[in-house]
Amino acid sequence: MTQRPTRVEAVFAPLSLTSLTGRPSGLVSWGDDPDEQLTLAYDRRGRPCVEVATSGQRIALTASDALSLGRWVRLTAVSGESEISLYVDGDCVASSPWQEGFPAVPDQGWWVVGRRAGSYDDPACGPIRDVRVTAAVETPAGSPGLADLDVVEELASYRRPDPNRPEYHFMPPAHWMNEPHGAIQIGEVHHVFYQANRRGPFWGGIEWGHATSTDLVHWTHLPPALRPDQVEVAPDGIWSGSSVLDDHGEPLLFFTAGDFGRSPDQAVAVARPVGDSWVADEKLLIELPVEVGGHELMAGQFRDPFVWREESGWFMLVGAGVRDQGGTAVLYRSDDGANWGEAAGLLLIGDRHQHPEVGEMWELPVLLPIKDEQGGQRHVLLVCPWWQRVPAGRVVEVLYWVGRWDADAATFSPDHDEPSRFDYGRHFTGPSGNVLADGRTILWSITQDGRTPEVQSRWAWAHNAGLPLELSLAPSGDLAISPLREVALLRDELLAESPQPVSGTTLELELHAVLPDTEELRVRLVDPAGGLLAEIRVDARSLGVSRPGAASYDSWMPEVEASGPVLLADGVCRLRVFVDHSMVEAYLNESRSLTTRIDVSAGPPVLEAVVGPDTRITSCRVWRLSH
Repeated sequence: MTQRPTRVEAVFAPLSLTSLTGRPSGLVSWGDDPDEQLTLAYDRRGRPCVEVATSGQRIALTASDALSLGRWVRLTAVSGESEISLYVDGDCVASSPWQEGFPAVPDQGWWVVGRRAGSYDDPACGPIRDVRVTAAVETPAGSPGLADLDVVEELASYRRPDPNRPEYHFMPPAHWMNEPHGAIQIGEVHHVFYQANRRGPFWGGIEWGHATSTDLVHWTHLPPALRPDQVEVAPDGIWSGSSVLDDHGEPLLFFTAGDFGRSPDQAVAVARPVGDSWVADEKLLIELPVEVGGHELMAGQFRDPFVWREESGWFMLVGAGVRDQGGTAVLYRSDDGANWGEAAGLLLIGDRHQHPEVGEMWELPVLLPIKDEQGGQRHVLLVCPWWQRVPAGRVVEVLYWVGRWDADAATFSPDHDEPSRFDYGRHFTGPSGNVLADGRTILWSITQDGRTPEVQSRWAWAHNAGLPLELSLAPSGDLAISPLREVALLRDELLAESPQPVSGTTLELELHAVLPDTEELRVRLVDPAGGLLAEIRVDARSLGVSRPGAASYDSWMPEVEASGPVLLADGVCRLRVFVDHSMVEAYLNESRSLTTRIDVSAGPPVLEAVVGPDTRITSCRVWRLSH
């Protein structure tokens, strides 16, 4: 350590300005000891800063303006004899005199680039170049004069070619996503938002990713709609929510505001459109009530607002739990979408003592209208059960009830007390939905890829959305499920019109057959060496899947077997199977779905249908899908 002037400089283009810990993200740093350290960084609001701790002095300087995503900037910290200064593109934006005289500065040891010295928790996110640490203190240079980065393209470049990464399913350019939500149609354009972390393939720093489409299968990624570094009430995450058009046709975004410095750390907030982006209100909209209608709610669990409008007003569901009883959805109503008041009641309360699968609280409660071909209508309530500690044998899955919604009375009366499982593969979760302009009800979901964090980091992606599904009311009064009809736009080549083996990573099988009670239909996916990856089975009473070796690649659901009950009327089987690299989805008789994962790293799988001697195949087609 010596007394000499020092200049630290770096040229940086941020891809994300969110913070993982609340601390500044380091660009150039020296000193593993927090009491002897100098760090050039940017804070959780995206503002350039410099922190110095040396010779008993601590000084922190912060610029007033935040950085811009994708824009190259030259940041410089100058430690002179009388003061320390922070420069942005050659302009001094902050300075401070030394408190106790010119301190000693480092003249030996390592300087770390891209993070804070002594910590791996606060890395910078974006390319860094032209790093200099010198004894010169002349006026720093100005703007680097580099063209702005395309953030989407830059993120995509971080990805490694991975045979397991899906092609035609919705997913971000790189890194981590969770449930898509807030889907809304504005004119001819469809918008979808999703939980995203552009800092890496892991949970943290969550913002609202944003993409648009005109056909619901081909998407254009846009800048994030909401970011924690720009939302005062949600510095630790913009968690799930929904969107709705106001009286002027403008989309409002209702979201869960995450703030670890507040107790409880989650509440409901709203953002309003300003130009091509959204600005969140500075005050929270709704906070967790202690009790509703005499029912005490679980502390700290209050999230995922789902908002919709009807002639009788605005309605909102928020996921919560009734203490010692089960999950619930808190119902709110409003005349104008701005003033919500106290809770109107609890839409439904799960009884986890009678039905343990309903969990302790509900995430992502969604209430959607469903219609039959004659115009009859019911509503379906879908929820994702949550436990503080998941009991043995339980997995995260989606449950639903079909029933009657009375908007005037603000009540939902289920047709059945027992919840139904939406999907039998145990990878389908994160429900959200919207109603299109043509009246179709669409359900969105997330499919966890199940790999370990180490593997996800190696390939720079984690998770993808499931196929959007059309929901309707079946003649039986149950829920009817069908893949979005626009998925047919992806059909590129008809590969087969009989149940012959077909190889490929992006396939759709459509098979119609009549099965006797004593036989089953099997759709097998095998690797190039003939090893079984997955076998989907249909018989008169069940739909299931077997995945030998799942434990070697699927930490999410390593069990070999998964299944659920069905009832084939007169043995009629209408089966559609979609393969998208590691992603496999099956839909049976427009009534049941099965979502699972396979490992295709050994090469494109071979798909084949196997039937018994008395099974009659009435049609079979296999397409290659292209995105």
